[in-house]
Amino acid sequence: MTRSLSTRAATFAALVLLAACKDSNSPPDPNRIVNVFVGTQVDSATLRDRGEFILTLVPVNGHGSVVTEGITIVPSVTGAAPAITLSGTPRVVPPDARPVAAAVSMDNSRSMLDSDPQRRRVTAAQQFWTALLGADTRSVAALLGFGVDAPSPGFSDTKLFQTWTNDVATLNAAFDGISVSNGSPLYRSSREIVRWIDSTRTPDDAYRRILVVFTDGLPDDPTAEAALMAEAASNGVTIHTVGLGTASDQSTQMLPDAVARLTRLADETGGVYAGAPSAGSLPAVFEALATISSDGALLATVKLDPIPAAGTVVAGKVRVSNVAGGADGNWTVTVK
Repeated sequence: MTRSLSTRAATFAALVLLAACKDSNSPPDPNRIVNVFVGTQVDSATLRDRGEFILTLVPVNGHGSVVTEGITIVPSVTGAAPAITLSGTPRVVPPDARPVAAAVSMDNSRSMLDSDPQRRRVTAAQQFWTALLGADTRSVAALLGFGVDAPSPGFSDTKLFQTWTNDVATLNAAFDGISVSNGSPLYRSSREIVRWIDSTRTPDDAYRRILVVFTDGLPDDPTAEAALMAEAASNGVTIHTVGLGTASDQSTQMLPDAVARLTRLADETGGVYAGAPSAGSLPAVFEALATISSDGALLATVKLDPIPAAGTVVAGKVRVSNVAGGADGNWTVTVK
């Protein structure tokens, strides 16, 4: 279930900033890289034959902006083997000229009362579409949710709070009616949304079609995972995932399975997984996703040596830094 590298690369974007060097007595440099979100682009034959795959890197500075210049990239593998090295020079891929149709799906399960009591996810989503629509007035966004008591007509596990629009005020107002409920059918709901995106923003509309899924825990419908990934691949919908609390690799409450599921969903659909350290960091995370959805992409090809056998799952980290500081991101690939 692998799309071409050029198709995946066009999904992502980067804002080019150059970090400034300050003396050691200065306050923390706002251009310091404080987080890095990582996606993988895997061509099965290339990984199997040459041991190479691509890391899509989204380094974020203290302003919540994406940094692609003046950085150092150091990948590593968990364990002693295989070794991993950069292959060639990381490159910024030119932006896709098409507008974006981005659906945002929010977790409305009751656990959100504890993980985000101040509803910072509301501010985060608002910053996402404000940045997205500000970058291209042709783009559109929609707001949906899962874990709801009363799904919208045409859906079984999803509430449509606001259909496609490029009006920020209309999208902001849609949050007024959001409440919390039981259940977390992330996969079933996301599959419904992918179908809805495909039927309402067809390929003939010339949009890049994106789904951003936010959650704070494990889905309660794990058997629907494969069907969602197949649907997204078939319809050309890229899925970015955002994890909070137990679903965040930046949290002390992390559940490995919750993080692995969100990472796998993003990787298999050409998207990026972003773990938020806290609810307060959600606005910066969502704004970074808007930025990478509307400009270019920073890609780094890496090589494994020796090439692992088919069926091997390889995991590791990548350190991305500039003169002011750096951060680590996690990645996982499976040799098929």
